[in-house]
Amino acid sequence: MLRIVRSWHEPLDRALEVHHGFSASDLISTIEKMVSLHQKRLGDRFILLKDIFKGRTKKKIVHDFFVRYEGVAGDPAELLDSLPKRMSLRSLRMMLQVHADRWLMMEMLIDPSIIAAQTGQPVAKVVTILRSLSMVPGCLEDSDTQHLFLANPVWQKPGLHDGDDFLFFIPQSIPAFLPVILRDLSEKAGIVDDLDRRKSTYLEDEISKVVRTALPSACVKSGVKWQWQGVQYDTDLLATFDRILLIAEAKSGSVSSSALRGSPKALKQHVKRLIVEPAEQSARLTGILKLATEGNSDALAVAAGLGFDPHNIDAVVRISVTLDDFSTMAMSEFELKRAGWIPQDLKLPPTLNLAELGSCVDILSDPLDFLNYFAARERLQGATPIFGYEMDYLGMYLENGLDLPELLAGTHSGMIAGMSFAIDRYFLSRDTGSPVAKPRILGKQ
Repeated sequence: MLRIVRSWHEPLDRALEVHHGFSASDLISTIEKMVSLHQKRLGDRFILLKDIFKGRTKKKIVHDFFVRYEGVAGDPAELLDSLPKRMSLRSLRMMLQVHADRWLMMEMLIDPSIIAAQTGQPVAKVVTILRSLSMVPGCLEDSDTQHLFLANPVWQKPGLHDGDDFLFFIPQSIPAFLPVILRDLSEKAGIVDDLDRRKSTYLEDEISKVVRTALPSACVKSGVKWQWQGVQYDTDLLATFDRILLIAEAKSGSVSSSALRGSPKALKQHVKRLIVEPAEQSARLTGILKLATEGNSDALAVAAGLGFDPHNIDAVVRISVTLDDFSTMAMSEFELKRAGWIPQDLKLPPTLNLAELGSCVDILSDPLDFLNYFAARERLQGATPIFGYEMDYLGMYLENGLDLPELLAGTHSGMIAGMSFAIDRYFLSRDTGSPVAKPRILGKQ
């Protein structure tokens, strides 16, 4: 995700630095080092406590804890004398663990000079970046708490600062909200139109690269234009692989803060623009190709203009790809149709963000598995309400190919959260330098 965000914002670096004093690349590098530092501190703390608690006597454990764990003061003999005589080693370890947790906040302090040394940036620039990611204590005191669930300012500013002292509890959360953070910075710098143009071209180019990686022998066409009944249409990507046609639509739009706060009007507009319109576009072309196989002359003319014979296409696979993450909203097909925000007869294609698409390509290295996954995804998503996100669907596909008769028949709802465990573990282990085996389709070598 960080690679994607960095590469799509790089052309805007200069303008952001002129206005804010730092670029998008500077911001991302700082976040990377913060996350790395935080994870190292917590990892070292875990290893230290584990080693201390290896002691086989109360005296050994207590003395090691006082000597080796930072922030512990006092006389270990006094603590030993105060312990109940029948206290077990397990109870002692639990008591010391609770005491150690009191020092945990100190591990979350961020020293700008340490980050500056690791990134090669001036300390003053790092301070400016950390200030842009943090708030002063009490600044949200008058906020409407009803708005905090869907539009929480802490998402964009997860740190606290008092002067040049900075506290970040969970810096790992920042990458998930980087697009929102950088959009806000771009708006303040007056370059949001440049950002939107960059997002659009970047997404289309990246989808083409990813699909070419997934389907190396496919015929891939980007930015295809065609006419139907006097109206000009665009399809962002067409890829023909053997007798299968992949239609991919790119949507680089963002969900506004008013929609996140629960504005029905704003949210409905976003659903129409980011979910319904690309679904209608790919469904329209799918329907035209079906008409072409039935001999419709106008449909045959469209197919000829696209450069392939519709009689050589046995299956059409549709996907919609975004930069921002609202795939969970797109998966709520039943709920959106019940609300009347999606036409009842419209089948939604799988909607996923660019990072998720790349993950699917990584896990499903066989082109036929890649295509079959999205075909099965569309069938299952439209059959019954399912709670989960893209990697949960992918994890379930590895287990059973999404071939679940009860769900496909619509007689049961699905709770698939957690099916992504093996996939999450694979990517996390790779990022931390201790890779594990890649998850594979059950029964497939």
